[in-house]
Amino acid sequence: MTKCRRLTKLLFGAVIVMLFSVLTAVSASAASYDLYIDGTRVTDANKSDILKNGLFSYDSATKTLTVKGDYSTNKEEDDLIYNCIKGLTIKTTKALELSSCRNVIYAGAPTTLITNGELKMHSVDCCAVLVSSITANNTFTIKDSVINASGYGWAITGGIESEKLIIDNSRVIARSEFDEDGTGAITDFGNGISLTNCKISEPAGAYVYGGAVCLKGTHNPSAYVKIVRGNNIEDADIDLKYTAITYTGSKISADKYLTIKLDGKTLLNGTDYTTSYKNNVNVGYQTCEMTISGKGKYSGTVKKLLTIKPKKNSITTLASYNGGIRVEWNKDDTAVGYQVVYCKVSNFDPESGTYHSTTVDCSKSSKTYVNLTSVPKPGETWYVKVRSFITKDGTVNTTRYGTYSDVKSIKVIDGQASIAKATLKYGSYTYSGSAITPDNRNGKDELTVKDSLGNVLKKGTDYTLTYSNNTKVGKATIKITGKGNYKGTLTKTFVIKPAVNTIKAITSIQTNSFVITYNKATACATGYQILYCKDPSFDPNSASYHSTTVTNLSTLSKTVSSNVKSGETWYVKIRSFVTVDGTRYGNYSSAKSVKIK
Repeated sequence: MTKCRRLTKLLFGAVIVMLFSVLTAVSASAASYDLYIDGTRVTDANKSDILKNGLFSYDSATKTLTVKGDYSTNKEEDDLIYNCIKGLTIKTTKALELSSCRNVIYAGAPTTLITNGELKMHSVDCCAVLVSSITANNTFTIKDSVINASGYGWAITGGIESEKLIIDNSRVIARSEFDEDGTGAITDFGNGISLTNCKISEPAGAYVYGGAVCLKGTHNPSAYVKIVRGNNIEDADIDLKYTAITYTGSKISADKYLTIKLDGKTLLNGTDYTTSYKNNVNVGYQTCEMTISGKGKYSGTVKKLLTIKPKKNSITTLASYNGGIRVEWNKDDTAVGYQVVYCKVSNFDPESGTYHSTTVDCSKSSKTYVNLTSVPKPGETWYVKVRSFITKDGTVNTTRYGTYSDVKSIKVIDGQASIAKATLKYGSYTYSGSAITPDNRNGKDELTVKDSLGNVLKKGTDYTLTYSNNTKVGKATIKITGKGNYKGTLTKTFVIKPAVNTIKAITSIQTNSFVITYNKATACATGYQILYCKDPSFDPNSASYHSTTVTNLSTLSKTVSSNVKSGETWYVKIRSFVTVDGTRYGNYSSAKSVKIK
């Protein structure tokens, strides 16, 4: 359909509606207005809630139509807003969307549009805004607004005669969806287009000519137009690469992911704009508020909502047995759920045919593990990763936000896995008179058992312990036996050292010597070792560092005469020790000093 035919059709329809309103006005009471909302005429009786849905109201004293929410109509015979009231102001209370099969706004008389937040308008078959020439010198004003308008043939158009468009301090994006000769985004204003406190930003070089916004170097109306408010960053192209940031325990910032461009210039943080944050620590869906504020010659403020994802989880156990895979991870109290992804290719290609995922819903289970038994086969190598995640609605069925763990791989084995390694925090413990159990030392487990893949196993679930010779001084033994999904045994030993000895007395009665007396060692000790040195720190590299040994446990004194001279001061300490596999074990006493006679 050519523009002339379509416009004639639209104007004809408008004339019919106008005639209908005039005829109705003759028979109706004076308490009605030349204003229709989706075919319903505004009257004193309905003006407080015109469509009985709380979205449209009219104040006759100020000639103001207020729109409070989204609305869509598919009526082919009615405009969404039809106005023939001179001086009408249309206001929106928030960002909202209006759509219509015909015109979203038909302005048959001077009308002003003021929005609070962005107003999106879309016409399926006609115009977002049609300004009629029924009223001579009709003017449509867009003031202090943010508009995104699209229509089948035109976005914002006049009737080619005496209409005028004024855009004042506003950002307007207009699109014509049917790019035919004679159509355009903003066109056909016979009395021209006036731009105040704003300018055409796109397409580059576009300009006002003949009541239309035309392409550079032509008289052809542009099918797309962007008008911006000078140096207001609210009209800038703001690219935030990531809107979901991983929890760190500290205040997060998305500054490094932010790029702002205005009129082809990339703005600088700190020079052209600043950022600030609220609620930017704890995990939550769009709970963090980022505010971008113009600085210097730039004005305006833009707010962005960010999601803080749960911290990166980690796989604590990845084991294979009986042809399956067991995956364990850390508990995360912030998570809605956990997602485990496993695949036979390391890049987790969803098209590989081996990409699989399983979910644990935290509202239904406290598990921090899964057993993958139905898909993996013995001999295959699988790659596994896990994440804690949150969602918008707190269920596991919507978009998930979470950071995956590092990837681990495992080869699937048939039958039980084997325990492979055991380590103790300490290789020796001091005699206490009671059984010594490193797996339970003051409530702490100092024994770590791993399988052949390096996974830490659980006592009681994956293995059991049996102790022998773990009370008296000497070598103690731990027997570790596989349990459940693990087979095999390991033996781990540790040394029980004698109790710490003490120096009872140290004297120098004869020249060039001293005598030390001490307590008797714990049963099963090998002997006593006495260190003496002129350096109180007992530096082994000191020339005065010396040692002497007593092997008879019943000998409780020792005369030392080697290397000591009259007048010298020596520092002395002693230990009871046991020798195991050629190494002496025992803790030294506190040092005492003696001056040689």
